[in-house]
Amino acid sequence: MKTWIAACLLAAALPAWAAGDAQSGAQKAASCMACHGAEGKASVPLYPNLAGQQAAYLEHALQAYKKGERSGGQAEVMKAFVAGLSDTDMADLAAYYGSLQPERGKGGEVPPGKRGLFCADNYRSQLRMREAGDMVEA
Repeated sequence: MKTWIAACLLAAALPAWAAGDAQSGAQKAASCMACHGAEGKASVPLYPNLAGQQAAYLEHALQAYKKGERSGGQAEVMKAFVAGLSDTDMADLAAYYGSLQPERGKGGEVPPGKRGLFCADNYRSQLRMREAGDMVEA
């Protein structure tokens, strides 16, 4: 019984141990700011807002870019940026952007298209590129 309780406590603590360091991530985010903004709020609609996004999702996305599991849109650009990142770097960046507040509208609500939903923003960007003829299907 004690072993089972210890195993459950250990499993519950693993996400906390795996979490990145937001302060370290802030120091590592310089190259991200050109596209995603100084506070994770992109000024160009082509790039998604990262502020307030779930850290676990961001870390998974960075890993997927590094492994070549994502394509289309700006995937080739992202692959170049993440190529030199370690797992710790990616966890730190994810923790940093996850700790930021998303953009707020006049009433305090997050405006449509600015909700930090990377998938939705990326999908919309790909649709715009497809409509403009700038995207070639793989």
